[in-house]
Amino acid sequence: MKKILPENWSEEYIEINGHKEYLLHLKAASDKPVLLYIHGGPGSSESCFSHIIEKEFSGAYTMVFYDQSGCGYSYLANKKVRPTLDMLKEDLLMTVLHLKQKYGKDKIGIVGHSFGSVLGMELAKEHPEHVLMYIGVNQVVDFYDNEVLGYKKAVEVAKANNDHKIINAIDNLGEYPTHEFDKTFQKKLGAFRRIQAKLGLGVDSMKLIKAYKNNPTYSGRLMFPLIKAMSINKLLFQEMWKLSLKGADCYEVPVYFILGEKDWQAPYEIAQEYLEKISAPVKKCFLIQNAGHFSAMDNYEQYQKAMKEIIG
Repeated sequence: MKKILPENWSEEYIEINGHKEYLLHLKAASDKPVLLYIHGGPGSSESCFSHIIEKEFSGAYTMVFYDQSGCGYSYLANKKVRPTLDMLKEDLLMTVLHLKQKYGKDKIGIVGHSFGSVLGMELAKEHPEHVLMYIGVNQVVDFYDNEVLGYKKAVEVAKANNDHKIINAIDNLGEYPTHEFDKTFQKKLGAFRRIQAKLGLGVDSMKLIKAYKNNPTYSGRLMFPLIKAMSINKLLFQEMWKLSLKGADCYEVPVYFILGEKDWQAPYEIAQEYLEKISAPVKKCFLIQNAGHFSAMDNYEQYQKAMKEIIG
């Protein structure tokens, strides 16, 4: 079925480091800032959620979504590529440089969600000369610490509900989390995500799939990289597990966090504490009420209110 893009939306593929990368542009006037949205996962395209994240596109900024290597349309254009962390970081920098040239901007705003928030914050730390501001949505500071706190919350809720079935499922996980992201832990992680969902502490995957299919840029071919994201990006998951922002305490660009009050995959307390410790020209935290790990989708009004305050 032919795609019908909304007005002021456009798509392109760019050549980066020998492979093609997909970008979706929601264009504002030329005098407005340009933001690049870095999705999570690894391997979870959010260009497919652009119609929800920016469902009432105000034109206050140009928003560019892109599919990282091993994800979405970029995967379909490069099926043999198996991305590493260094590769994604280099791709991100090259994408920012492309957008600077394309839009004639000195700097680009960075919006990082979940896994993408670590990539984005590292870019802001290492290349402030290219970054207008950094916005961390459901910001991750340390993946292991997130799981520790998420696990404690799941145990607390299961016991408060006197839900013996869930309590037994948690007990059956054994040690959780572990420091090694091996095949055994991959299975535990998948099982724990299902436990979180049953307790109302996780992401509703069916809601995401429905939203995915309702996007005007959607293609049925995208279901394969969505479902197989972990196997396609297995190297990234192993590297991701060792990522932490701890120790990076000085930033030269404004830093903003938009966090979900009910996010138990990236609990807001960890990100709030980190933000308090760092130095930056400007820093501010927005706590989105009744929002989980997808703040922009769970409470669109509060999310957009925060974005409006940040952009000005």
